[in-house]
Amino acid sequence: MANDFRGKADAPKGIRNNNPGNLIDDGTAWKGKVGNDGHFIIFEDVGFGIRASLLDYHTKIVKDDLTDIQSIITKYAPANENNTSAYIAAVSKFTGLGATDDVDTTSQGAIAFIKAIYDVENGTGEPEQYITDQDYSEGMARAQTSLNGFFSAGRK
Repeated sequence: MANDFRGKADAPKGIRNNNPGNLIDDGTAWKGKVGNDGHFIIFEDVGFGIRASLLDYHTKIVKDDLTDIQSIITKYAPANENNTSAYIAAVSKFTGLGATDDVDTTSQGAIAFIKAIYDVENGTGEPEQYITDQDYSEGMARAQTSLNGFFSAGRK
């Protein structure tokens, strides 16, 4: 079972909410959702938060047809809420991809992308102090079940 960081007072809010991507509660009935903090979703464990991040990433790639870091981050973290340019630069640096390069949609690439998001959302190096490889594996397995293995082979 994935880690549950609720009640971990010293952790960043995204980690405490088991929602390291800081997904806003827009009423979506996410699996594992147990409430919200008035703005961001709270999940029962971080595996469900990782699953939600991966499904959100998938939606932006497939449904919204966004293929590069710049377009995804512009939608994910709009300028009215963030320093979008700095966000794009941080994710590009973390993943090793240019802002307009096609994102990697394999399992490994998807995890690298959401780890970059988590680093920006929670503070550089913070997620690594809490979230384990097992948590990422569990979140990916949960996402793959919903997506019929989309991240196994990547976008076709």
